[in-house]
Amino acid sequence: MIGYVSGNLKIFDIRDQKSKMELEIPKERSAVNCIAFSNLGKYMAASWNGQATTRLYSLHKNCTFAEMNGSKASPNAAVNALQFDFYGNFLVTATDAGFNLFY
Repeated sequence: MIGYVSGNLKIFDIRDQKSKMELEIPKERSAVNCIAFSNLGKYMAASWNGQATTRLYSLHKNCTFAEMNGSKASPNAAVNALQFDFYGNFLVTATDAGFNLFY
């Protein structure tokens, strides 16, 4: 997985080092800020510079995704960091205003 300054996300096969898939990204294009993988590699989360939205991609289901936004208290706070728990059930997003926990 590579995140580009253009905002694109591409999945590569490490065996032949060729691009296998380009993931759908938000319309507001900015550089990829954070990428996190769940423990077993089933899920990947990504965020972009200056954006409050995080996308959770299901890597085992044709890379379908769900968008997650910040809290009601600070809905426009940009995401600075992402982390899954050990089992891949929870995702925390950190912003300057605090953090959000998703299940």
